[in-house]
Amino acid sequence: MTAQPQETPQSIIDTQVLESRLGLVFVPAKAQPQETPQSIIDTQVLESRLGLVFVPENPSDIIQAILSKEEAIAKAQESGAPVKEVTSIIAELGYLNSPSLESAAASGEKVDPTLLAHPLVWIISYEGVVIPSSGPPGSEHHIAHEYNVVIDATTGAYVMGFVYR
Repeated sequence: MTAQPQETPQSIIDTQVLESRLGLVFVPAKAQPQETPQSIIDTQVLESRLGLVFVPENPSDIIQAILSKEEAIAKAQESGAPVKEVTSIIAELGYLNSPSLESAAASGEKVDPTLLAHPLVWIISYEGVVIPSSGPPGSEHHIAHEYNVVIDATTGAYVMGFVYR
């Protein structure tokens, strides 16, 4: 029994003709595995401090977003967010929910239903801002350097704004 030569994948480009006529050498790239998107949102801190769960989108979810990244940033700017002097603006698409709201709704409390449907949202993070915390005189105050605006990716509606770190 003789060993069969292994076939190399054929390119739809005729590399011999390309090289002989134009002097170009074409080498097909190997497909790279798709990586799971890494979130710029610190999901653990967001959940522990605000009780919000953010799940970054999969590449296929972008089709469901009616608003583009640029349109979401424009909507966030229109929301009146305190973002005068920013050093960067980052927008991330994903799903947002609040388990504590879901528990409250399940126990019969009246809650804002916006997050109960786990909406696809854009979280627009404004970095480099200076937002002092509030509180009674003499209490410890902090300065936040990031402000986040949540825009519904399918309707363009403002959902909320928050500071969490």
